[in-house]
Amino acid sequence: MSLKSLLATLWACTLLLWLTWSLVLFKIDPIEGGFLAISFFYSSLVLALLGTFVLAGYYLRRYRQPEALPYRLVVISLRQGWWFSLVVLITLILQSQNWLTWWNVALLILALGILEFFFISFKGEN
Repeated sequence: MSLKSLLATLWACTLLLWLTWSLVLFKIDPIEGGFLAISFFYSSLVLALLGTFVLAGYYLRRYRQPEALPYRLVVISLRQGWWFSLVVLITLILQSQNWLTWWNVALLILALGILEFFFISFKGEN
């Protein structure tokens, strides 16, 4: 798959996922739908955020590092997009349970930062 078709597919899927999330948000009652409605809400939101973060990360890296290999930039953007999406998901879940505090978010970001540094150092050794 070429980079152009990969990015076009990612754009299309991200737009479709934002549309899906907005439909879930406005058309499904979470009290009536129960666990399934909440699962659709969170899963469509996380996937839409993932696509958005990957695209934003790729284009930002491409702008700042024009000499870098494009597929390497996609891989880095995908990994970090997962981290950012995970932060948003966990933050929303903590907020829904009234457990969200600033130090919870700080610990979450610290843990994911350490995990990202592990991936960076592991990649550098090979």
